[in-house]
Amino acid sequence: MAQFIREWEPKSEKRRLTEFVEYLDLFQQAGGQISLTEESGKDAVQLMTVHAAKGLEFDHVFILRLTRGAFPVYPRKPVLEFPDELMKEARPRGDFHIQEERRLFYVALTRARERLTLTAVVDNKRNKPSQFLDDIIENAKLARADVERLAPAMEQKAKTPQTAAADGDSQPGVGDGQSELFAARQRDARVFSEIAQWALQYRPPIPEPLQLSASAIDAYKSCPQKYLFSYLWHLRSGPRAAMSFGSVMHTTIKHFLAEVRKGRRVAFDEVLTIFEREWTPAGFEDDYQQEEYKKAGIEQLRAFHSGILAETVDIEAQEKSFELPMEGDIVVTGRMDQINKFGSGHREIVDYKTGRPRTEEDARKDFQLSIYALAAREVLEFSPARLVFHYLQDNSRVETTREEKDLKKTRQVIAETAANIRAGQFAPDPGLFKCRNCAFRPLCPAHEQQLRVAINAANE
Repeated sequence: MAQFIREWEPKSEKRRLTEFVEYLDLFQQAGGQISLTEESGKDAVQLMTVHAAKGLEFDHVFILRLTRGAFPVYPRKPVLEFPDELMKEARPRGDFHIQEERRLFYVALTRARERLTLTAVVDNKRNKPSQFLDDIIENAKLARADVERLAPAMEQKAKTPQTAAADGDSQPGVGDGQSELFAARQRDARVFSEIAQWALQYRPPIPEPLQLSASAIDAYKSCPQKYLFSYLWHLRSGPRAAMSFGSVMHTTIKHFLAEVRKGRRVAFDEVLTIFEREWTPAGFEDDYQQEEYKKAGIEQLRAFHSGILAETVDIEAQEKSFELPMEGDIVVTGRMDQINKFGSGHREIVDYKTGRPRTEEDARKDFQLSIYALAAREVLEFSPARLVFHYLQDNSRVETTREEKDLKKTRQVIAETAANIRAGQFAPDPGLFKCRNCAFRPLCPAHEQQLRVAINAANE
């Protein structure tokens, strides 16, 4: 043992007993082969675990496979857990496994003297970037001064002069070293947008803390490019009939129910007055469409008004806003249409919908309701007994609930979405139906590519 300690001392940083005990434990786990027994040549690569690298330093360090499940590894259920009752110290708060993995990651980072290279193989389906990369990517000062992000170049097919001209390769533009943002084009000026080329490269700084909402996450899951345009470029689409109608209906119901909360039995004429006052013609294609929406709105409000007055509704809150802080410097925001009390201290969260009524299965899978349930538990400090979609079209209610496993999945989706956003993954995800009504279609690189293919096919 004395000889073992003498050999260990040069490898130790502080030569403390706790450090020696940890080393001895790792030595036993590694079967007595914790490090190389021979000195490697200068022109060589040393492959080792992070544990084995403790106390060592190298000019260049490569940390491989920084993807979820690899680093940090997925937690394994212990065969034997130490009883909480016998612990002298307080039980660690938060995710103890992630905390330990993060400490190990820090050890790996600090082994490098000159250059540190972090590698990850990422795709949208299986491999997600490690959350440990967020601490580096999200630090704007560090990223500007010390971080260089590289990706393998994609192999491209040789272009003919005709296709090269159609793609604009002979013209200066974004990404070719020119200082101009939009250089003049000689061809395709009436068809293609220079912004579509810019969208492939321009990535504005990600605001920190990263603020997300149910609609933002749904937008990213539907099409990352759409999220980029809407939430990072802050482009706004023009008004549309369905959106204008929904806004008027929500405002009318809010004012009506505010009077009901005061104990007033509001006449329908008052509700109609609110509706007429809030109505806006913005977004409707013509007078006929506007009148049809208006008639439908009045009929729906009449049925809703009768239903509310026919029963006792104990409204606790309306338009309840929340901010849910999460691990990784993420803040989830939202607003609940209504919170009701019922029964013996139970609560329900109600979200009013003006669209086509959906099924209970749709409500069970809805991400917005999952975020409401999570925020209710962690911010508003109550566990909702029901999550309700109230469809105004037929004045029906669809009820659902969320269990702890559902909330865990919701947290994972939020964390993965944030990681992808911070990693700059905004590739278009085109589809026939979602692209058809997309307000950003004229700016989208995927749409432009489809146009180019169609034009080239027509010219052949």
